[in-house]
Amino acid sequence: MNSISVLIPIVRRSESLGALYCVLMLVACADLGPTGPLEVTLAVEGVEVSPSSSVVMTVTATNNTTGRIVWGTGSSSCTLGVAVRVDGTWVPMLAGRLCTTSITEHALEPGQTRTELFLWSGRIRRNDESESLPAGTYCVRAEAGAMGASEAVAIIVIKRSLTSACSWRA
Repeated sequence: MNSISVLIPIVRRSESLGALYCVLMLVACADLGPTGPLEVTLAVEGVEVSPSSSVVMTVTATNNTTGRIVWGTGSSSCTLGVAVRVDGTWVPMLAGRLCTTSITEHALEPGQTRTELFLWSGRIRRNDESESLPAGTYCVRAEAGAMGASEAVAIIVIKRSLTSACSWRA
């Protein structure tokens, strides 16, 4: 709030600064970051991912409220997720993990924490199909349905592993 009250008098003095302020606000608001009542964090081991080299992601959700929080139903072993920002949209990633077929409520009691591990090799699920992301830098975030999201972190997708880039045939 203080930053907005400081910037408003500057914006009134100059239309060009006003345009710059609007652009900065759009960039800052493009990803609202952590949302919802759950505290969700994402820890990543490694920054580069390829078809032959996955990164390990640890997603943790904590209910710091005084009430029970429910965010859906599904597998009892896969209640949290990770999404990748592709073309301005958060898309679920395909992770190397096994989920049970049991259907349970995804919920955390007050003070309760849940942690899940993900192995990711650069694949996403979009329009009910699996696809590999092209090489580039992508933002990823952890999610607990619509009840919480972590801050985004950058991951670099490379098309081939360093060992395959250095291999040769005689």
